[in-house]
Amino acid sequence: MNKVFKTLIISVIVNVFLSFTKIIFGVIYYSQALITDGFHSLSDLITDIVGLIGNKLAHKPADNNHPYGHGRMEYVTGIIIGIVIFFLGVTLFIDNIYQPHYIPNGIIIVVIIFTIVVKYLLSRYIINQGRKYNNNILIASGTESRMDVLSSVVVLLSFLGSKLSSISNVFVYSDKVGSVIVSILIIKVAVDILKENVTSVIGEGVDDLELLNQIKKIIRKSSKKIKNIDQINLLKYGSYYKAVIDLSIDCDISFLESHAITRKVKTNLLYKMAAIKYITVHVNAYKE
Repeated sequence: MNKVFKTLIISVIVNVFLSFTKIIFGVIYYSQALITDGFHSLSDLITDIVGLIGNKLAHKPADNNHPYGHGRMEYVTGIIIGIVIFFLGVTLFIDNIYQPHYIPNGIIIVVIIFTIVVKYLLSRYIINQGRKYNNNILIASGTESRMDVLSSVVVLLSFLGSKLSSISNVFVYSDKVGSVIVSILIIKVAVDILKENVTSVIGEGVDDLELLNQIKKIIRKSSKKIKNIDQINLLKYGSYYKAVIDLSIDCDISFLESHAITRKVKTNLLYKMAAIKYITVHVNAYKE
């Protein structure tokens, strides 16, 4: 079981528990905002399941039709996650407008605080794992979980506001307002996830200066015959990169020596840069 798959399994288990906890207590104590937040957590569960499938497909080996592997399935998975979350947010927003409002019971505060703490710890774990393994599925899932924390805070504030209804009738609608705000937050998360993954799936270049500088340093150390690094293009394929490199070398060296230099560059990069999986090197004759 790879690390990404294991992380998603942990997320599934926690989200099942949190989703049903929120929904059950929301129904028992008439809190529309908590019910909405429970379905938001349920969307995390859906995205985790989609993520598990996407992660499995993304790790399929390269074949004749996909010579650079299936890593971009991560972005397709991210797009599916974004669409699911978007429609969930829109549905909840519409439903909340027409739902009757209630003043929730005080025990809900304990449930909300508990879910906030658990979900924050889970979201931090998922995002850290996503960054560690350079995995878009985990980052998308973790970001959605982080927004779930924020939505739970909104629910908590709306709950506290509804308890002030004895002071003013305006606060009677706090629970409904909170549930509408949560729906809007869900929609925003969906749009952000869709924007990031659509951009990646069409093959946007990577401009990570720190990564590019590391690559340049390794290339320069590969051979003294390399006179200039003309261009480096990094294309992201999920958790790994394909590097397309243009080099200028001494024009007086032989074809065999030129080939040896490109092979040395590839070997060094593949050995020292775990994030790079495929490399193409073009050689140009150096001119003063």
